[in-house]
Amino acid sequence: MPVIDVSLATVVSAPSDAAAWFRFGWDAQNAPAPKVAIAAYRRSIVLHPNFFEAHANLGSVLRDTDCFSEAAAAIAKAVVLKPEHLQAIVALGLGLHDASYFDHALRVYEWSAHLVPNLPMVDWFKSITFLTKGEFIRGWSGYEARWQYQTINPHREELQPWTPDSRHGARVLIHCEQGAGDSFQFARYLKYLKEKFALTIFLECSVSLAPVMANVPGVDQIVMTGTKVPDCDYQVPLMSLARFLWSDIGSYAQSVPYLPAPCQKRVNSVRPVVGLVWRGNKEHKNDHRRSINAELFARITREFPQYDFVSLQKDATAEEIAALGKELLGHFDYGNALTDFAVTAEIICNVDLLISVDTSVAHLAGALGRPVFVLIPYPPDWRWMHDRNDSIWYPTMRLFRRTPNNSWHQIIDQLVMALDAGIPAP
Repeated sequence: MPVIDVSLATVVSAPSDAAAWFRFGWDAQNAPAPKVAIAAYRRSIVLHPNFFEAHANLGSVLRDTDCFSEAAAAIAKAVVLKPEHLQAIVALGLGLHDASYFDHALRVYEWSAHLVPNLPMVDWFKSITFLTKGEFIRGWSGYEARWQYQTINPHREELQPWTPDSRHGARVLIHCEQGAGDSFQFARYLKYLKEKFALTIFLECSVSLAPVMANVPGVDQIVMTGTKVPDCDYQVPLMSLARFLWSDIGSYAQSVPYLPAPCQKRVNSVRPVVGLVWRGNKEHKNDHRRSINAELFARITREFPQYDFVSLQKDATAEEIAALGKELLGHFDYGNALTDFAVTAEIICNVDLLISVDTSVAHLAGALGRPVFVLIPYPPDWRWMHDRNDSIWYPTMRLFRRTPNNSWHQIIDQLVMALDAGIPAP
């Protein structure tokens, strides 16, 4: 949408004009200047309490600034004003989910489904709420709506979809999707899938994933993304396997480790070694919530001189490495050592503990069965569920959660206390 051309002079000259304050808020929202936008929308609402668009936009900006309960309240007011406005109703469901009112969010999604049945967007959002709550059977069913709603690589149209009723002993193409962490997480099902259905499995993945995924039990052949696919009978996305296998084996957590541990020596130290990852992929839509400043990890490196620390951070800056101080034993730079995930796996198997934000490296450590502390942002991704400090996916993982009422500084406090108790055994 185009930015409305309105200046501060407009609201100064018309201080009692709710529409002028709204336009000024919209201008600020697109600048972006969220604090100014919030103030302008609130002023507009004072002047015109039933201004639907002002309530709706206020909720949007509050959600973007992590004021989740306030955002839900603002959007709820908008829905009261227009109870059949589908976009506002769906936004209310999202706001309630973000504020951890999961049952309320589900009721709102049901409401929207009465207005427009079979809407993939609503099915997708409902599935995320069900999965976050741990209602996996219901969650996996709706999770298939990602193909209609999300911009995810589509199925290969020339192949029929695989289901458990497909021909036993078939040749099946399974393709990785979404992020590298998703691929590591769901690779656990390939061995069981092959054993139960006697399949020949061709796994399609990126070049950076291939050296690790080629060794996953159950994989017969790796197919590089974008290359010609061997003759296959069926295809299925990797993250759809849980839908078919959950009733049999659930998260299959006891299969950990299901990635073979590399044996190459990468870290030389006579003391315990802790690996550090403080940032994820900056292109990720939620990276601003999950990544933290290296300076916060510097407290850990200073307070535990009995440990050596190594950085596994891709594209770390000289300033970030300097912030971690002389206690840093080594840094494995992306351009220098971390050429693919197999190298990363080797380093993880050389450290006694990994401390990481919620990114693919944390999944890789969990799949390797290595001790890992993960800093979880708020709102959490569905796979970490809520109100628990362990993971149903990785038994060697401990979660340190942000909440609406704490900060990353307080999470580091918790990490320090956990390290005071010693490094957990693998």
